[in-house]
Amino acid sequence: MNTSYPTGENSAFPKFNAFIRKHLTEWVEGSAVSEAIASLNIESLTVKELNERIRPKEPIKTGGWWCRGVLWKTGERVGNWCGQGKPDKPHQPEGSKPRKYLTGSGMEPDAIFLAMPDKDYWAKVHADKSIPRHWTEGTKKAGSGLSIELATIALTGVWNWGKDGELAPFVKEWTQPGTVHYIDFDSDYAANPSCRAAILKFGRLLVECGCEVHITAWDTEFKGMDDFIKANGGDAFKEAVASAPTLAKWEKQLKKRDRKIDDSNPNISLTPLPRTRKEVVCQKYDSSTNDYIPDTAPTPEQNYVQKAVEALYSRTPWASIAGQLFEFTGTHYELRPEAPEKRRILEWLSTYSELVKGKYRCNRANSASFNEVYTYILSAVAVDPNTVNPDGLNTTKGVLKINPDGSHSLVPHDPKQVYTYVGCTYDPDIDATDCDRLLECLEPSQREIFLRTAAAGLNLKLVRSKLTGRGVKGLLCYGEGSNGKDTLRAVLAAVFGRGMTGKSLSDFKSYDSGRKFNLSGILGGVCNWASENTSKVDLDNIQSLKQFITGDPLDIEPKGKDSYEYKPVATFFANCNKLPSITGGTAAIDDRYGILSFKKTYKRSADPSQGELEADPRFKDDENFILERIAPAMLNKMLERMPLLLVEGIDYKATREAMREAQEESRHLWQFVRDMGYEAGKGERVYAKDLWSELQEWYQEAGILELEWNEKGKEKLIWNELPNQWDKPVKAINQ
Repeated sequence: MNTSYPTGENSAFPKFNAFIRKHLTEWVEGSAVSEAIASLNIESLTVKELNERIRPKEPIKTGGWWCRGVLWKTGERVGNWCGQGKPDKPHQPEGSKPRKYLTGSGMEPDAIFLAMPDKDYWAKVHADKSIPRHWTEGTKKAGSGLSIELATIALTGVWNWGKDGELAPFVKEWTQPGTVHYIDFDSDYAANPSCRAAILKFGRLLVECGCEVHITAWDTEFKGMDDFIKANGGDAFKEAVASAPTLAKWEKQLKKRDRKIDDSNPNISLTPLPRTRKEVVCQKYDSSTNDYIPDTAPTPEQNYVQKAVEALYSRTPWASIAGQLFEFTGTHYELRPEAPEKRRILEWLSTYSELVKGKYRCNRANSASFNEVYTYILSAVAVDPNTVNPDGLNTTKGVLKINPDGSHSLVPHDPKQVYTYVGCTYDPDIDATDCDRLLECLEPSQREIFLRTAAAGLNLKLVRSKLTGRGVKGLLCYGEGSNGKDTLRAVLAAVFGRGMTGKSLSDFKSYDSGRKFNLSGILGGVCNWASENTSKVDLDNIQSLKQFITGDPLDIEPKGKDSYEYKPVATFFANCNKLPSITGGTAAIDDRYGILSFKKTYKRSADPSQGELEADPRFKDDENFILERIAPAMLNKMLERMPLLLVEGIDYKATREAMREAQEESRHLWQFVRDMGYEAGKGERVYAKDLWSELQEWYQEAGILELEWNEKGKEKLIWNELPNQWDKPVKAINQ
């Protein structure tokens, strides 16, 4: 029998320790696990490696096998410390019973999902609520169940479905209402009060989640489900499953049985024994003895920081962005606040001990140590902020990638692509009737501008590369009252999820004044739409907004952290009840801004002749209506425009009249120039004296200037206030 340490790699998973034949035999012949499943899950470890993963107070004296499982959402391997192992010879700490199956010290109890030939196996099972879920004790038994096509999830002990009476995170994710669950724990529960109590508590928690729960029972001659399957076959076990009573019926059977037991026996109780945190978790013991794996391969010793990171951050992918920590949820990376993470690290360090002067001490349970671990993980998983939220739209069903010709394709979520948001559902067949009603708030020409600008947010880099010299402008959404612009903003927020930011014109103005922290929230955004904006800003002078719209670099300065350069790749919208001051020349403004006029009003019993549209309260009050009906339809319209956008660009002619009116409201001289028929760079030269004379006459006609003469016949100029308090008349030729 080969007992040497394996040097090859498991072909199914690179960087995965190979197994020796005796460990494969133990699983396949001893527990009826198919060779295909067993070979994907067994790692044969040296004594040093096994001690490194389990970290017992007293060293384990042999090597053994280890099974760590996968992340059910992605099929990727979990970290080295997560899982269950078995030394080749039972581990027996001084003063304790021999222990056969072990898990890592300080690891929180949770479910283990075995690797399957189909990497997406667990994700498919989770999505199909009609497939029963089976729960068993130990990884080998789970492999046995999976080998007969039962979706079997491993727990590392009868109480290890959670902690403090609550389900563990991975276990909780599988308790979808309406799903059917079978608890396939060892058959010796009848004589084990703690095991019975564990089954009852676990089952009741599942029922509270809306699950249907059954308890599988079989002849006590066969302790585990793997023993039964090995002796009787998979069909016989499936018959036991088919006849498994519900939790309520099983509990009644227990009580009926208990009444037949001698009342003088006080040891049988459904109350669990007090549980304490130990350095290892013991499942069961048997007297099997095998050869051990010699320690022939040197393994470098990890320090406590590396051990903590392996224990706490290896189950799921993580990313650090601008000094903040994000965890992959299966669809996107979600922010994990600093304080709870540091508390989680401290809890782990409180269970970790090191040999100091001959005694094991928890000498790392202090602020310096947990800060060191936190700083380490931030650096270990750091990503370039400019790579966050790459091209495409991250939807609930996958990532919509925009092809160079404007067509699109849906690809699966990938933790290597760092998205910090998830948008709406992609449904190409959804009814667009309600969405069309909403878009009636804009005239057709301006509606097309809105849709193409929104579509540009799906891949603004591609759009900019195709529309050289014809960039995507920032849009000011202008109008008072119930005119639909706030609802359009809510719809795009549902389409883009947290990929839409809301920085106002004032925030950009503050940035220009040196308060750069105000724009730190734009990181990773694909669209910025501010719901409220003051008119007391001069749009011409907000330099940072010009940079944002054109994609020029900005300095991002998170609170309390160093600044760094970031290139925004986002479209810009801003709601305005009153427009900001727009005084600059046509070229300076037209290159960057356009105005959408929301002139219609939503009312009940609307009068179309008055520019009114029939109001529907669902657009304002029903978030699910927006998320499930309107946003997917809006997304489809954006996708339809994408090929046209890349070829034709955006025709902004429909915004010019509104821009002209806005300029004239901001500065009366624009209206004077238009009334006089002047155009920059055209016609003959006009001298200042003649222009001043024409301006005075224009002022008099507009009622801005009145002329009076005193008794001596001297002219006196009387100036009246302009409608815009920020707009002042020119009172002298040299002003």
